[in-house]
Amino acid sequence: MVNQYYGLKLQELCEAKEITKNEIIKKTGIPKSSLSRFFSGEGYLNLDQIDALLEFLHLELSEYDYYLNNFKHSFYEELFSKIDQAATNNNIEELKDIAWQCEQIGEHLIALCAKARLEKLPENEVVELSSFILGIEIFSFYELLILSDTIEQFSSEMIKAIIQDLSHHHQRLANRTRYRKIICQIACRGAVTCIQEGKEKEAQECLALVKAYCHEKDAYSRLIYRFTKGYYCIFYGQGEERLLGIESMKKVIEIFDWEGSINLAKTYQKLYDKYVKNYNFPQWLSDIIGKDSI
Repeated sequence: MVNQYYGLKLQELCEAKEITKNEIIKKTGIPKSSLSRFFSGEGYLNLDQIDALLEFLHLELSEYDYYLNNFKHSFYEELFSKIDQAATNNNIEELKDIAWQCEQIGEHLIALCAKARLEKLPENEVVELSSFILGIEIFSFYELLILSDTIEQFSSEMIKAIIQDLSHHHQRLANRTRYRKIICQIACRGAVTCIQEGKEKEAQECLALVKAYCHEKDAYSRLIYRFTKGYYCIFYGQGEERLLGIESMKKVIEIFDWEGSINLAKTYQKLYDKYVKNYNFPQWLSDIIGKDSI
């Protein structure tokens, strides 16, 4: 699947700047046929070519991302924020209402995000999301937000493919702060799903991606990595590691609460309750972990 808007929107920018195809070809080295197919919506440029073109246009990827989505970042991010808040508060009716409203205004994918935070999606909708994600050559922030809300719906095999794709593009995305944060969130959510499916290797790949993307100043990303790694240790650690995993998860919640991030503290407390306190562990593991898992 080719998203025509990637090329069409960039062509609009070039026309607005009165830059010709010949100038682009001369300055960037992009083949004429590749550029023509991209501008016509019939093909993609690779990320090296996109970077070269954006550099020639003196345009940051984040600016292109903003223009690509018709200057609707505030609109989209408000919707995703509402979904997160409703999910945190376990407000089922609000999530249903958001999904319904999004369908009415033609934002079907965001409607699926709201539904995904409610329940397991039916197979046809998971396939629809999978096709959309697999068709993405260049992730915009909007698409990463969709992936963050829906990755837990995918199989561990699909998650592995997504993580490997994001890992491949690490050098180009890692220096953009908000991209790093959302990618770390995606990988942590993917890790939890893989852990619950008993896919240790895939979970390790997810956690490795977080470590690769996480900057030393990214406090949120480092904390959610610590929380997720603690969960991993419960399943795959040895002896004392499991108990330390529980303590690590609790500590993250305490830090969020201590620094005044009440919503995050509430969110991760609910995740702890769901994944540890109320999770139906095998009896042998429950005995090791103790009453905290009951």
